[in-house]
Amino acid sequence: MTAEENKTLAQRYIEEVYAGGNLDLIDELLDTDVREHEEFGDQKPAGRSGIRELVLAFRSAFPDISVEVEDPVAEGDRVFLRTNWTGTHHGDFMGIEATGKRIYFTSIDELRFSEGKIKEHWGVTDTMGLMMQLGGLGAHVEYPGGSSLYLDG
Repeated sequence: MTAEENKTLAQRYIEEVYAGGNLDLIDELLDTDVREHEEFGDQKPAGRSGIRELVLAFRSAFPDISVEVEDPVAEGDRVFLRTNWTGTHHGDFMGIEATGKRIYFTSIDELRFSEGKIKEHWGVTDTMGLMMQLGGLGAHVEYPGGSSLYLDG
C-alpha cells in the first residue's frame, strides 16, 4: 500500500473505530498480532481483543466522543497524526464515576502498517489534562487490570 493509503486507513481507525464505535472494523484494519505501545496504567492491550476491550471501555465512559484529526503525515509504512477529542463523561473512567462534564483532550499517534493493516501503534495522550477536567487530581485512580495511581493536586 502507498503512504497515502496508509494515511486514509489510520484516519478511519481513529474516526470510525474509536470515535464511531464501529468494532467490526477492528478485524479489517488491524493485523492479527497488532502491538499497542501506549500504556493504560501498567496495561497494554494485547492484540485485537485487547484493543476491542479498550475501545468499549473508552466509549462506555464517553459515548458521545468525537475526534478531529489534524495534520496526518505519511512516510513509508508509518503515519503520524494529532487528534483533538471532545465528549461527555457519562460512565466510569479509570475509577472515576460519571461526572456529566464535557471534556477535551489531545493525542499524538504513530501507526505502523504491514500488508495493508495496522501492525503497531504508539500514542501520547494528555491524560493529566483529562484527569484534571474530571476532578481526578487528589483522587485514587483505578486502571484496567488492577493497577492504581494516586494523583495529588
